[in-house]
Amino acid sequence: MQIGIIGSGAIGLLFAHYLGKHHEINVYTRRESGAQLLNERGMELTFNTESLTTSLKATAKPTYGEEVLFIAVKQYQLKPIVQKLKEMPRKTIIFLQNGIGHLEFFSELSKHELFVGIVEHGALKIDERTVCHTGVGVTKLAAVHGESYVHKVFENEDEYFLFKIENDFHELLMEKLIVNAAINPLTALLRCKNGALFKNKDYQLLMERIFKEVYCLFPFKKGEASLWNHVNSICKKTAENESSMLKDIKEGRPTEIDAIIGSLLEKAEKMKKAVPYLTFVYYAVKGLEQEN
Repeated sequence: MQIGIIGSGAIGLLFAHYLGKHHEINVYTRRESGAQLLNERGMELTFNTESLTTSLKATAKPTYGEEVLFIAVKQYQLKPIVQKLKEMPRKTIIFLQNGIGHLEFFSELSKHELFVGIVEHGALKIDERTVCHTGVGVTKLAAVHGESYVHKVFENEDEYFLFKIENDFHELLMEKLIVNAAINPLTALLRCKNGALFKNKDYQLLMERIFKEVYCLFPFKKGEASLWNHVNSICKKTAENESSMLKDIKEGRPTEIDAIIGSLLEKAEKMKKAVPYLTFVYYAVKGLEQEN
């Protein structure tokens, strides 16, 4: 099967390696130089003590001709991609974004088969063609509408790269949102890896306060204790990871703070609920963005 992966960050390259074992992969990069490097030398994945090279195709031209597309870019990079996909024949499209900002695009892509996914692996991009698989997890997928091609994608799944189908895409996104909200802004502000949030009792207290504020905003199907255990589990699985928000702050890029925390503040305002910890991390990260 031909699969396109839009985005060559840590998650994009991680998917390219594992899906490339059984499918023809085309990675869409932002820069032509990155595409040329991947075409000439392939991508390299390091895992434990192994280093594995995967041959693939890459391009900076947004042709998006594949039957299945994984979108692995940041929320704020989605708009031109969506505009292009609106004009294209029916495809299977899987969104892998943090937050819930991409929900607004689903009505524009109603002719396509749409899925959302949350990735619970740890991955660290080393350079333009190298990614380190730092923590093994699972990718959970749920259909917004449609289901034909997605099952074929992981017919030959790898023991280190498992997929799980969930029934409720909204609940899946909320689960991802509460994890991102509890982990990402704090790591960006504290300049720490994910693992520090459960190793340091004071950091963990801050994470729990943020978690509780988010939990009170939505009617989660899972109980509070179960979800809190899930947040800590993800933190431990990705202990050696720097969150995408921390990397963005370090490298002077815009963050996804609006898609993750901004959406929660809007929800809290409508419900007339005070969320002081969420408010603080939102404006603190926005302040760091301005400094950059």
